[in-house]
Order: sequence, then C-alpha cells, then structure tokens
Amino acid sequence: MEVLKKHHIECDGQHWQQEYKSTLGRFPTGVCLAVLEEGDDKIAITINSFSSVSLVPPIIQFSLKNHSRFLGKVRDARQFSVYFLARPQAEEALMFAKQPASPVSPQVLGDSAAAIHCRLEDTYQKGDHTMVFGEVKAVEHGRGDALAYYRSHFTSVEGYAS
Repeated sequence: MEVLKKHHIECDGQHWQQEYKSTLGRFPTGVCLAVLEEGDDKIAITINSFSSVSLVPPIIQFSLKNHSRFLGKVRDARQFSVYFLARPQAEEALMFAKQPASPVSPQVLGDSAAAIHCRLEDTYQKGDHTMVFGEVKAVEHGRGDALAYYRSHFTSVEGYAS
C-alpha cells in the first residue's frame, strides 16, 4: 500500500489520530458559515466540511459533531443557508468556530463570496459526526475570492488554473 514512501503510519498505531488530522490538513477546503433563523435572529456555525452531492436534484452536504447544539437546531428549523466566507472574513470564521450558534449580522452575511439556501433533506450519522443534506432552493453570488483553510491556516485561492 505504501506509494509515497515519505511517511507511513498505520491507522491503528499509537499516534494515528494526530497523523490522520495532519493528513487531512494537506487538503485545502473552503470556509463557510451554516446559518439558520432562530426567532428574529440568524445564528451561525463555522464549517469546512461542505460539498456538492448532486446537480440534479441540487443537493449539498456538510458535517457537524453529533452533540452539536446547532445540529438539533438545523433539524428543528428544517431550512438553512450556507455562506461561503470571503478572504477578509477569517476573524468571523474563528468567532463562529469558537462560539457556535451565535447571532450573525447581516453585514457578515452580505460580505460573503456566495450563499446557498436549502431545505433540510436528510441527516446521516456516521462516527462522531452527522452529515446534513440540503436540497438547494436558491443561490446568491457575492464579490471577492473565497476564504480557504489549509494546513491549519486561513488562505485564499489565487492564481487558480483556468
């Protein structure tokens, strides 16, 4: 199974969880806010596990820890939005990672690179996380480059291949 010949550790080894996290960190991801309405407020949590599942019908997914308070709120609300944060919004990403389910301002949402508005389709628990599936009902495009996360640091995608 060894192909890269650089550093190989079996998943049942002593330090495999840290090695696994380090390996996943070598894959850049976008940084998003999952947002839902709670009373008169909108609340948010930072996610970087977002992906498109299907174009027809349009389905997206992201993952939350099984015991996340936000997960219960998503199930109750039955609808949510995912905002792709823009490059200057690293501070907001950190804030909603440290204080999930906090109120989010219209300014933060308005400065995002894009948004996808969804109806809750399904949830699926696997391991210590639950995948949240949403049927896309509307999309919005903002301005600017999206914020990315790579090797435990915020960055952006510049000079992308066309």
